[in-house]
Amino acid sequence: MLINFLLNTARAVELPKFDQPDLPAFINSVYIFALSVVGIVVFVRLLYAGFRLLTAAGNASNISDAKEKIKNAIIGIILLFAAYLILYVINPDLVKNTLNFDLFRQLGR
Repeated sequence: MLINFLLNTARAVELPKFDQPDLPAFINSVYIFALSVVGIVVFVRLLYAGFRLLTAAGNASNISDAKEKIKNAIIGIILLFAAYLILYVINPDLVKNTLNFDLFRQLGR
């Protein structure tokens, strides 16, 4: 069940489109892809660390290693959310994949 969930989530990640008409649209596509991949990696890392913690069987070194992995995964989630929040505060269109690049096109003419 968990593997099916992870596979369906991985299929939902949209790969960057290399046929974008201009560089800003391509960068936006890569950004959306990177956010998706990092989110999935952090989620899997958190699941793995939780499994390691549950199966530590009282071994202090395994418990501390699992807790360190959980702490690192939570820091990763916070950094991911902070990056999203900073970009959203600067310009909400940066994270909605609806950024209008007409200004860049007009400047290039």
